[in-house]
Amino acid sequence: MAINTFASSDHVGRILVTWTEFGTTSASPIWRSYSDDHGVTWSAPSAVHSSATSAQGSQPMFLPDGRVAIVYWNFAGSGFGGGDDATELEEVDMVVSNDGGASYASPTLVTTVARYNQPSIRTGVFLPSATTDRSTGAIYVVYQAFDAAGNPRILFTKSTNTGATWTAPIAVTGQSRGREFSIPRFRLRPTGKRSPFPFMISATAAATRCCAICISLSLLMAVRPGSQTFA
Repeated sequence: MAINTFASSDHVGRILVTWTEFGTTSASPIWRSYSDDHGVTWSAPSAVHSSATSAQGSQPMFLPDGRVAIVYWNFAGSGFGGGDDATELEEVDMVVSNDGGASYASPTLVTTVARYNQPSIRTGVFLPSATTDRSTGAIYVVYQAFDAAGNPRILFTKSTNTGATWTAPIAVTGQSRGREFSIPRFRLRPTGKRSPFPFMISATAAATRCCAICISLSLLMAVRPGSQTFA
């Protein structure tokens, strides 16, 4: 869910809700509905992309100019079926609305991803986290996946032009033997302040892949708005 709190933009106060619609086929598109009267009435639900899309983990956000961006995980042709491992690369995609969330342009690619499914505990394997800089409109995305070397990491990318281009993903967690990282969440504080970046860390026994530490040991990473440097 997202609420337009940008006072000088169109559709200020609009509440936008997105969800995944499951049916009797392999498709699972992202749908949306919005309210302009504090939730008393809602618009007719509508898919934000092709109804044949297989997606989850939608992250809607209002941008400073009143436009809407929705970041989500696209399973593409990976053959996802519940807890199955991916058979090929998947995607983090984004759609943008120029009319406050009523209609959307065609999806664009944020990044391809090699899905990492933590074997011992249930995590947000296909739940990216996205936020926007309230001053500049830059969009930040974090997600869990394998890096190019096959290590499970939390990865970060950003766009300063509403998704026209994205920075090459960088790992914000180091490589640590016996530790795996998952469920990143990211929100920006006002400009000039460091933003906390919580995620889960779990330790596994290499031989049995059995979870040894599965409580919420949240580490706080921090990034300064406008930068790509993590503490």
